[in-house]
Amino acid sequence: YSTGAVVFSTKRVSDTKAQASVAVAFSAIPTSYTVTITLQKKSGSSWVTATDVAGNTIKYTGSNKSTVLTHDEWTVKKGIIYRVKCVSVDEYDRGSKYTSTSYSDPF
Repeated sequence: YSTGAVVFSTKRVSDTKAQASVAVAFSAIPTSYTVTITLQKKSGSSWVTATDVAGNTIKYTGSNKSTVLTHDEWTVKKGIIYRVKCVSVDEYDRGSKYTSTSYSDPF
């Protein structure tokens, strides 16, 4: 078992508003999962958590779902490039645990 697919849909609604939806599909139905969405910003040649943006990290938790859909909106800074980091952790009955990390395209 593992995360089957992660699909991002991001939109810069305006200079100061951004939205992101993420669909996480597991390859089996987990007994529990955590999907963590983090807004990152470009800082030089690196990507760092956008700590100056409210709600920069959001956790979705649950169980017994094959697909998790998230939707988040942020007030961002004009002229800054952002992306979304998605970390999914899915756990199963027999103690197996899988972690997957994916990134959206910059926006």
